[in-house]
Amino acid sequence: MAEYGYNRDQETLPQLNIGMLYGTKTALPLCYEIYSGSIVDKAFFPYMMELGELVGLNDLFYIMDRGFLTLDNLSFMAQNQLNFLMAAPKSQKIYRQALIEATAVIRHSRYHIPQTSCYGLSKVIQINELPYTLHIYLNTSSAADEEARIYQHVDRLEEELQNQMKPISITRYNKYYDVTRNASPIEEYERNHEKITEMIELAGMFCLLSNTQDKSAEVALRLYGRRDMVEKAFQNLKNSIDYDRFLTHTEKTTEGKAFVAFLSLILWSDLTNHGKNSGEKSINRLVKQMGTIKRTDYGSGCSLLQPLTRKQKDILSAFAIEPEEFLQTILHFEV
Repeated sequence: MAEYGYNRDQETLPQLNIGMLYGTKTALPLCYEIYSGSIVDKAFFPYMMELGELVGLNDLFYIMDRGFLTLDNLSFMAQNQLNFLMAAPKSQKIYRQALIEATAVIRHSRYHIPQTSCYGLSKVIQINELPYTLHIYLNTSSAADEEARIYQHVDRLEEELQNQMKPISITRYNKYYDVTRNASPIEEYERNHEKITEMIELAGMFCLLSNTQDKSAEVALRLYGRRDMVEKAFQNLKNSIDYDRFLTHTEKTTEGKAFVAFLSLILWSDLTNHGKNSGEKSINRLVKQMGTIKRTDYGSGCSLLQPLTRKQKDILSAFAIEPEEFLQTILHFEV
């Protein structure tokens, strides 16, 4: 089960992958499946879709990142009538061309998305003779930062060329420079201003692909923003629930630990959802606040050491728990 594969943390260790369906409305994990660490996400994709059906989830709308966007997966979703929204790589020709065409009009006031620094428009494109909606965006806040990074990178490459720091391969320069070389030394180079200008024009732009046509660019952007919940859920698995190392030796104990971690994530997610209204910035701070409540047992009964604080009452209110009911539960709890 544990095998070597792509690791985003650059750790050369055998690993497991976990696929999870996460509800954006409930903000809770729905189901999960463990698969081999050598299998990439896009290859496991059809099995995760079937898992949703097997556990009784119907009329789903899948929100995914660009790692799942392949022609095979698009065909699978078309055949199974699965609705989706996913990021599209602007490096691929069909999406890049659509972005380039949109640069001339996207800054028009009609395309501005209220309460954001983004502009957005939608167009229909054809992939495998099927219609898809491509939502195209320009984030003006990130555009300036991305433009600065591009020129900084171009300047670093030019310094390398001047000093012949990396003369072995010119591939790394071809994106920004026209390089002439005979044998090893680089004889001459010149900035490819057309390529650089195109990259600057696309700075801050991105796109989302969907097979539905009933959502505007604004609605699609807000829906895709909910994907952050999934990212945070996996961060909580690794950091808050200590799920980054299994430390198990059999398949049975590994599956058992995964199940316990999944249940823990449900509880952690629910605490996070309700805790937002409690005034506490993190679950750890929330638990620490409630951890100061102590009961002392005497021969004739039991009592709390002190009354509830204002913060503790706010936390209980966020979970729709009456303070008096909470106190009675603690006082009558059998140890």
